[in-house]
Amino acid sequence: MLAPTVPAAPAVGVVKTVNGQDVDKAPGPKLVPGQAVTWEFAVTNLGNVPLGGVNVADDKVANVDCGDGTAVISVLAVGETVTCRASGVADVGPHTNIVTVTGQPMARDGVTELSLSPVSATDQSWFDAVAVYGLSASKVADRSSVAVGERVQFTITVTNTGNMPVTNARVTDDLPPGFVAEELNGAKLVGRLLSG
Repeated sequence: MLAPTVPAAPAVGVVKTVNGQDVDKAPGPKLVPGQAVTWEFAVTNLGNVPLGGVNVADDKVANVDCGDGTAVISVLAVGETVTCRASGVADVGPHTNIVTVTGQPMARDGVTELSLSPVSATDQSWFDAVAVYGLSASKVADRSSVAVGERVQFTITVTNTGNMPVTNARVTDDLPPGFVAEELNGAKLVGRLLSG
């Protein structure tokens, strides 16, 4: 007695992650502008026949690699999962992109194409790169008491409290009453206490 023939039921699925996070809705993970971004695309054959020429296409990322330097999985066996990867750098602002996976149903030998339409699946991801600018400053004198005419060195420390570089930062300072500035060396201000 011959076993009944099971109709071919091809299907494919994909799960996309950003820096290891599977994000179902915006805004996604908070990244720093300039931070490295890694996308992973876990492609699974959910049907009962192999899939051939499975193409993994992202609408924003061009360098998808499924293990052989291309964005194509030559044959995806039933139940098999192959993880493809892409990388980039986060730009300022919210970002979203969609991956589309398309594969051709194959005979169970994995060689012959079936006369069936390709199957496809999509998944979307998000991330938000927020630029934060900030500076803080502190000033410390090299002594707590001083006589008239003595020199006091004030050290000014400027700290970038944001996540972005700051250029052309300018430091201005008002000396305590009775002091006069003598020299400015880097972030060290030398002053002399005047009489009166």
